[in-house]
Amino acid sequence: MNETSPDQPESPPDHATPTEAADHGVAAEILRHAEACPPGKSFSPEDVARALSQSLEFQRLLTAVRRAAQRLARDGKIEILRKGKPINPDELRGVIRLRARRDTAETDTQ
Repeated sequence: MNETSPDQPESPPDHATPTEAADHGVAAEILRHAEACPPGKSFSPEDVARALSQSLEFQRLLTAVRRAAQRLARDGKIEILRKGKPINPDELRGVIRLRARRDTAETDTQ
């Protein structure tokens, strides 16, 4: 059995396709950024793409970053923001930012 912490995604299965393995790496990088980001602060998908890219062509990774962020938001691990407010991950469009999911207790005090 593969045991991981709740903040870290499981390792991709041994039978994962190259695309699934790459998507897993993108999701893991998003979670690393979310964990490193101070509470209440957000980061952009471009930050994640730049961290993953070995070249200046990070834009090629943006679709994969947005797709992985959408999955993580559906799983309740991060929030997707537009104009500073959380949005439904199924309504992903336009300029977005990402942040770690806030606890309900934290949102009650703000």
